[in-house]
Amino acid sequence: MYSLPLQLAYGLFSFFAPAALDNGLVVQTAQGQVQGTLLENGNRQFLGIPFAADTSKYRFRAPQAPPTHSQILDASGWGDSCPPDLGPSAQAFLKIAGLLDQQLNVTKSENCLNLNIWAPATTRPQNTAVMIWIYGGSGKFGTSNTLPYNGSFFVRDWNDITIVSINYRTNVLGFPNAPGTWNVGLLDIEYAIQWVYKNIGNFGGDPNRIVLFGESFGSLAIDAYTIRNPTDTIVKGVILESGLMALDEFIAPNSTQWPLLAAAVGCGNSNNVMQCMQAVPYSLLEGGIIKNSLSFTAGIDNYTMFADWKYYVDHGMYLRVPTLLGNNANEGDMFVAAYEATGGTLPEHITFDEASAACTDVLFHCPAFQSAKLRVETGATTWRYIYSGVFDNINNGNKTLRAFHTAEIPMVFQTYNFSTFTHFPATPVEISLSKYIQGGWVAFARNPSLALDNYNWRRFVVNDILHPSINVLGGPENPASVTYERTADHDAGCSELDDLIPIVLPIIKHLNGHTF
Repeated sequence: MYSLPLQLAYGLFSFFAPAALDNGLVVQTAQGQVQGTLLENGNRQFLGIPFAADTSKYRFRAPQAPPTHSQILDASGWGDSCPPDLGPSAQAFLKIAGLLDQQLNVTKSENCLNLNIWAPATTRPQNTAVMIWIYGGSGKFGTSNTLPYNGSFFVRDWNDITIVSINYRTNVLGFPNAPGTWNVGLLDIEYAIQWVYKNIGNFGGDPNRIVLFGESFGSLAIDAYTIRNPTDTIVKGVILESGLMALDEFIAPNSTQWPLLAAAVGCGNSNNVMQCMQAVPYSLLEGGIIKNSLSFTAGIDNYTMFADWKYYVDHGMYLRVPTLLGNNANEGDMFVAAYEATGGTLPEHITFDEASAACTDVLFHCPAFQSAKLRVETGATTWRYIYSGVFDNINNGNKTLRAFHTAEIPMVFQTYNFSTFTHFPATPVEISLSKYIQGGWVAFARNPSLALDNYNWRRFVVNDILHPSINVLGGPENPASVTYERTADHDAGCSELDDLIPIVLPIIKHLNGHTF
C-alpha cells in the first residue's frame, strides 16, 4: 500500500475542498482597510468610518481629508457624534419622539465626521443602488447614532440596496454665521457624498446609482445641494421628507449671535476673534451658548445657500433629477406640543389643532406644493406624498399627536420598535404600512425615473382634477397602502397664507429663542 507525502496530501485536500467564502467584512477604502460586523443572513454593518479629518484641528473651516491608516480600522462601533445644542426646545422635540435619553448619552466630540454603511452579504447581489441618509435637527442637533436611523432593515428585506448614514457638524461648529465663514456643516455633507462616491464600490454599492434622502433640516440641506450643484453627476435622485429651502427663513439665526458668543467666551476684544474662537475649549463655547440663549443654524452665505435661491429654482437652474418629496399630514403637532412644553401659551381663540394646521401649511404643505409645482414645470420627474399614519408606539398613545413632524422616519426605516414607547406593540397595519413605505423608497432608489410608476404611485401634476396626484400613505381609506388626493383640494389655501403667519411666527420665534 502506498501513501502520499503529508505535504502533498494537504495540498490535494486544499485543491479539492470548497473555497472559503469571503464574508466581505474587511474592505479597502482610500484611507486604508476597515473591518465591520456581520448581521442577520450575513449582511454587513460598518460603523464610524471617518470620511474627513478631526474637526477640532480646523474648527469653523471646510472639511479636510481624513488620515490614512496602515492598521485595519475597527468599524464595529459608532463614531463620536458632533456636539449639539440640546436646549429646551430640542429636548422637548426629542422627548416627544421618545429619543431624549438616548441622544443625551451618545459620545460627542469635534472628531465627529464619520459615516455608517449597511451592505448586503457578499452572497447576495452586489453593485446595488445606494441611499445616503441626512438627519434633521434644525441644524442645531442631530447624529447618525439615532435609534430610528438604523439602516439594517432596508438591507435585510430588499435586494439591490446599500444604506449610508453620515454625521455633519451642527450648532455653532457647523454654522458659525461669522464674518467670512460658510455653512461648513453643509460642506461636510458634500464631502461625505464625495467619499461615498469614491469608496462605496468596494462595499458592494454602485457609485453611479446614488440617491440622497433626508428629513427636516436634512431635507433642506439636500434641497440646498441641488441648487448649489446644478450640474452634479453623482446624485441621481433625491427624497425630500418635510424640509425645503423655504424653511430656512423661519429658522435662520440673526447676525448678532457670533459677536455675542465671542464676547461671552472672552474673544470679543481679541485682535483676531476667529483665531481666539478656534482656540478656546468647546466647553466654553457650549457654556456661552446656553448661558446667553444663543442659536446657531444655517444661514445665507451665498456659497452653500443663496439669497436668490427662488430665482434658481424658478428658472430650472438646479439639479433636475427625479424627486420624491412630501410631508406629514399634521407636522405642526410637534411644534405646538414643543411650544407648550417649553412654556408657550396659545391665544384663547386659537386651539391646538388650529395652530398645528397653520404651522403645517406655512412650513410644510404649501412649500411642498410650490416645490413640486416648480420641479414639474422645469422638467424634473416628481412624485409627491403625504404621510397620514397614526400609531401609539410612535406618539406614546397621545391622541393629540397625529402624523406629526418626524413620525414617518421609523416607518421609512422599519424601526418603529426602537422607540422607548415599547409598551405599545406595533400593530399589523403599522408593520404592513412601514414595509410598503420602505418599499417605495427602495423602488425610487433602484430606478428614480420609472420605478414608482410600477409601484402604483402617481406622478405629480398641478392640474389633477381628473387624476388626483398626491400619494397619501396610511390614509383612513387604505391604512396600509396608498390612496390619492387632488392638489386642487389639498392646496387650495396656499394662496391665502397671510392670515396664518401671525399664528405661526410667535411659535417659531419662541422655539428659536429656546434654542430650537
